[in-house]
Amino acid sequence: MLIKLKILCVVIVLITGTVQGQTWQSWNSLGVDIKLSDKLTLETKELLSFDPGNSFSTNFMQTSLALNYNINSKFTVEAGDQLNIIPSSTRPVRNRVYARGTYTWRFSDAIKSTHGIQVEFHGDNEIRYDQRIIFINGISSRNRFTSLNIRPSLSYWLYYNIGGDLVQYYDEFGDKVVQQAANGFHRGRLYFSLNSKLTDYFSFSLYAMHQEEFNLFTADYREINVLNPNTGNIARDFSKYNVIGLSLNFDIGK
Repeated sequence: MLIKLKILCVVIVLITGTVQGQTWQSWNSLGVDIKLSDKLTLETKELLSFDPGNSFSTNFMQTSLALNYNINSKFTVEAGDQLNIIPSSTRPVRNRVYARGTYTWRFSDAIKSTHGIQVEFHGDNEIRYDQRIIFINGISSRNRFTSLNIRPSLSYWLYYNIGGDLVQYYDEFGDKVVQQAANGFHRGRLYFSLNSKLTDYFSFSLYAMHQEEFNLFTADYREINVLNPNTGNIARDFSKYNVIGLSLNFDIGK
């Protein structure tokens, strides 16, 4: 079973990289979950992103702090803060607060699904959007496999942007029409993960992610990747890349 899971992971990564694009990032994180009670957990995580194609230069650094509350075996809620440092940006420090609700559906003996909605509020240094709504859906095995206690999962995150700096839009003749925020569905992320829980206090995940940006069900004058027909420049171009990630997590407390 472990060999089959490894083969599946490699195939998905290769397909993602070959078909969807050639830009890769490496994401590596270290997290600590502190159990405050049977239902309440304090979560903290440090995430670093590197560019393997550019001498492993830093893309961004993220520090997260959140509280997670288990309402029952099906529903959880979480709220937290994420501070991002982007060295290459003229606005390097960006902060956001978020709240998330998640429902877990154990619809068979072998598979369970998760469905969540996350709402984010971004600081002034984030000019692409002021708020985002993220729709999260995924499936995973209910049981773990092999002596490494591996659980595979597949999930998709769909992003809806609200606000941000105004984008100049043009008509078919190249004349300026309106300036508006690019509200709408503009980003999707597909994740494939193998999580291994080695002990009650330590687990790690290997995962692959593909990010695609687009204009989905978007009005003509709410799009991103807008071409200025007079200069050939593009406002707020699509961001597409692939990620190979490693996540280490420690559990402390009751």
